Amino acid sequence: MNQSNTEVTNKVLSSSDSYDLSWLREGNKRVAPLPANREVDSHILHRMVAGCRKIEAEEIFLTSPLSRSSAEPVLRTPASVECLQGEVRGWLGHLLIAPSTLDGALLFTTPGHALIAGNPRFLSGAIPEGVDQARAAFARYANRVKNEWPDVVGVSKEFPPRKSSWPKPEDVAYDSGTAEQLKLMRSLVNGGMPAPDFATAWLAARRRAMEEGDRVRSPLDAALNEVFSSLEDYSIDPEFKEPEDLTDAELVEQVRGVLDRID
Repeated sequence: MNQSNTEVTNKVLSSSDSYDLSWLREGNKRVAPLPANREVDSHILHRMVAGCRKIEAEEIFLTSPLSRSSAEPVLRTPASVECLQGEVRGWLGHLLIAPSTLDGALLFTTPGHALIAGNPRFLSGAIPEGVDQARAAFARYANRVKNEWPDVVGVSKEFPPRKSSWPKPEDVAYDSGTAEQLKLMRSLVNGGMPAPDFATAWLAARRRAMEEGDRVRSPLDAALNEVFSSLEDYSIDPEFKEPEDLTDAELVEQVRGVLDRID
């Protein structure tokens, strides 16, 4: 990447503490606030590295959004969180981290919170629980720490969840990825599709639900996580099936049991 601090910062940010709307519109990027202390911790850096790996970025850019000089950017390969920790140690705010592709970014301006943003592919690694889930979790965090970090309440209100959370199948939006997961589960237990096809389609629907920010809570959340756990014990390709893996019939019965509890 042959870009200066000025070019990258001006592309990603509209000011020292907010993302540029034009940059956000490119690739349908979304923003999620994250809890932070006085420095960017390893949990946040894990998210950044995971996002960079999803988009297969080879380098990470670090700079201060307050610095708009023509100096060359600092670049590091996203090989490890420890590598980034060494670079960001001592930054008490005004830090911008972005992959060289500029598909995502992390902005840390003041203690108490950071803002991570990116396109769906980047966020599928950085925010695997979904943007709305992350925003809802941040709202709860903001309520807990509002006396210590008063600014986080305003940040939470600026980035609210788009969707309400769904506790039961009948609450789920009919055109959502979560609804598709439930439809596939019913089709499987009713004999409408073979188990390998179900496994492939259900995992794709789960990824879609996460990318679109579907929010579910128990008992539905626990039920869907149970199906995901079952699929981790199931081999889609018979060639790689281990003796302890679930059979097609066993997978059907486990999914049937889940549906019996939530329907």
